Amino acid sequence: MIKDRAKDILIKMGMPASVNGLEYIAEAMGLFDSEFCGIKIMALYEEIAKRHNTTGTGVERAIRHAFGIVVTKGKLSLVEKYLSIDNATNSNLLNLLYYRLKQEEMEENSSEMQVVMPESNPEKGTDPYQTLEDDMILAVQKFIKSLREEN
Repeated sequence: MIKDRAKDILIKMGMPASVNGLEYIAEAMGLFDSEFCGIKIMALYEEIAKRHNTTGTGVERAIRHAFGIVVTKGKLSLVEKYLSIDNATNSNLLNLLYYRLKQEEMEENSSEMQVVMPESNPEKGTDPYQTLEDDMILAVQKFIKSLREEN
């Protein structure tokens, strides 16, 4: 799930697990993944605030503080991979983190789905197209299973 992946990556970057902003950022990733993609950032803060019984400004401040820790004291290689040091606004950092997590997820899924055409072996009498078809069926079943697990 994207929320868990976001938490793992942020902690690896150097964000303390005790910072409220960590949970709020992970929650934002989950909301972006569901119904809040493309919504105004203030509405996102308000939705997170409702879920955590706090205020929108408190959520904004906690996220800014959490990103500030990572950008100034975090592991630079991971910060550059997932975030931007140049434009360190909450909105930009949240969107960048989400898009880079989704991009990474797509790359992982596409590499899992690659099927290699087996070499034909006339001695065994196997049909390479049948083997390919069997592999494709297994790949589709695996993909459907992963979609069901996400929902």
